[in-house]
Amino acid sequence: MTSNTQENQLMEILLEEIAAYDYLAEVLLDKQKAIVANQMEAIEHHSSTEKMIVRKANQLTETRRQLMSSVVKTGEEPASFQALHTHFPGQSGFWERMQTRTERVIARIMRLNNENRQLLEASVSFVRDMIHLFYPRQKAESAIYSPQGQKTGTGYANLVDYNI
Repeated sequence: MTSNTQENQLMEILLEEIAAYDYLAEVLLDKQKAIVANQMEAIEHHSSTEKMIVRKANQLTETRRQLMSSVVKTGEEPASFQALHTHFPGQSGFWERMQTRTERVIARIMRLNNENRQLLEASVSFVRDMIHLFYPRQKAESAIYSPQGQKTGTGYANLVDYNI
């Protein structure tokens, strides 16, 4: 394979990889909106889409790394963008832009993942706190009273499962 063909393949794979990361960031943002709006179906849909994109991005990353390793002989070090600058000096501006785009989109994905994790943890914590607030700890406390303060009966089932 010629150097120019390999360079074009690397460029195409890298552009496709960055596009997958951009799409993943958009899906994560949509998932965040669904979390805030408490839209469970949308959350599930975005989660499955997220998994699909991650698989595709991982495949592209592995393909790019293999191609970089075969094109750029860097010894024991893994092939890097810096090695591409050196190996393809005519396109060093392109590689710098791609490195910057890759770093930015990965930082965005990390930020969105962290925000979504915090939203989900806060939601679970809120639900647990509400359960603890409204669920009586003693069985005697769950007896139902009439407006006059008289017990109306016994043996009522609790509406909330405390063990959630």
